[in-house]
Amino acid sequence: MGKIEEKLGYSLPARPNWFFEDAEVPAANLLGKEGQGFQQMMAGLNAGRIGIGAQACGIGRACLEDSIAYAKERVQFGKPISANQAIQFKLADMATELDAAELLLLRAAWLEDNGKDFEKNRPCLNTMPRTWR
Repeated sequence: MGKIEEKLGYSLPARPNWFFEDAEVPAANLLGKEGQGFQQMMAGLNAGRIGIGAQACGIGRACLEDSIAYAKERVQFGKPISANQAIQFKLADMATELDAAELLLLRAAWLEDNGKDFEKNRPCLNTMPRTWR
């Protein structure tokens, strides 16, 4: 077992990495088909990315809320910096990017829940002119 690494934005108990060297698995304990381990691992990894995306969106939402609160309390030149249009633009851009990320996450989760290809399903790319891609 490897050493325990602390993870940012991850509140579950820390656990070490496991390393298997020269491990043999009896045929009766084999999951899936022989020689298909990489494909199975990638399928699980791709589905896990939805969970990682949810974590990232949650961290992003907390950052946005903290940024808004800070902009309201930080005073510069006699007024909160939230009154400055440049700060308002930055906060609006953060909110827009976060909303887009959350919608993409929900779309991927819906596709997976409905047994659709959530890894490569990008129909809009097929209709866009090549110069836009």
